[in-house]
Amino acid sequence: MAASKARRLQSQSARLRFVLPLVLCCALAAPAAAQEFATGDGEPLEQPKPAAAGPLDVIWQSIVGTGQQRPWTPLPIGTLLSEGWDEPWLSPPSGSGGAPRQGWVNAADGHFNRNVILDYLTTKHVVDGQDGQLGVFQFQSPLSRRLWISIDVPFVSILQTTEGVPGKTSFGDLNLFPKVMLHETQDLSVSAGLGVRFGTGDPATGAGQTRIFPQSQVWRDIGRGFVVRGGLGVDVATNDAMPPSALVSQLALGRFITPHNAAPLGDLAWSLAFVMRNNLDAPHTFVSLTPGIRTQLGHNIFFLAGYEIPVAGPLPFDDRLTFVLLQVF
Repeated sequence: MAASKARRLQSQSARLRFVLPLVLCCALAAPAAAQEFATGDGEPLEQPKPAAAGPLDVIWQSIVGTGQQRPWTPLPIGTLLSEGWDEPWLSPPSGSGGAPRQGWVNAADGHFNRNVILDYLTTKHVVDGQDGQLGVFQFQSPLSRRLWISIDVPFVSILQTTEGVPGKTSFGDLNLFPKVMLHETQDLSVSAGLGVRFGTGDPATGAGQTRIFPQSQVWRDIGRGFVVRGGLGVDVATNDAMPPSALVSQLALGRFITPHNAAPLGDLAWSLAFVMRNNLDAPHTFVSLTPGIRTQLGHNIFFLAGYEIPVAGPLPFDDRLTFVLLQVF
C-alpha cells in the first residue's frame, strides 16, 4: 500500500509540473491580451484584420460590389507597394468643397471611374476636307483600390464623301489604358498609367496606328464646387509612317453647380479643357480649347457634351463635337 501511495504522489507531482507552467503562462498573457483588444470599459481598441481576399475576388468585388463595403480611407503614396492591391475598390467621398469625382470631355481624370460609356464624335475637315465621325464604346472599372482599367472599342470610324472624294467606313483602333492610383485623399487623386493603342482600324479613316501613351493625371477639389485637373504624357508613335510622337499636356477647370439628386440637372457642371500637343520631331505645337457640360439625367445616367476648338498650331481639323451618354455602375 505504501508503494501504491508513493506512485500516486509521483503522478500528481508530474501533473502539477505540467499544469502549473501552463496556468502561469495564461495568467501572464491575459493582461497583455486584455490591454491590446479592450479598454477599461471593455470597448475594443484594435480588431484583427480580415484575411486578404484572392486576386479574382478582389477584381470581382471591385467591378460589381457597392464600393461601400467598409468606410473609405486615404491611400498615401508611402504605402504604394503594400496597401490597396489586395483590397476591393472603395468609392471615395466628394471633396471637402462638395465636388464629386466625375469625368469631363477632353479632360484627364486622375481618379477612378466605374462607367459604361457611349461616345459619338463628329469632326469637321479631318482628312482632305472630309468630315469624320467616330463611335466608341468604353468600359471603365477599378480592379482594386490601386488598379483601374479602361477598354475603348471604336466600333465605327467614318470619313464622309465630300466634293467627289469617296467616303470610307471601318472599325477603329482598340485602346487599352491600365492606371495605378499613386496617392488619394479626400481632395486629391494622383494616378499614372500606360495607354496602348492597337492598329486595328483602316488607315484610310485615320486609324491603323499602334501607339503607346504613358501619362500621369491629377484631380483636385479647390473648394466651392470647383475642380482643377490635369495630365502630362507622351504619345509615342511606333513607326515613322504615323503622325509624330508628341508631348501632351492637359489642364481643365470646372465647377459643379447642382446636387446629385436634382435630375435631370443633377451634378450639373461646366468645364473648360485646355490641350496642347508639342511634336517631338518638329517645332509644331497644337493647342485646343474645349468648353463642356455634364449633367445627371436620372438613375446615374449622365449626358456630356464638348466643343473642341483648335486655337494654335497646324490644325488637323476645324472643330469637333463630342457627345457622351454614360451609365455609372
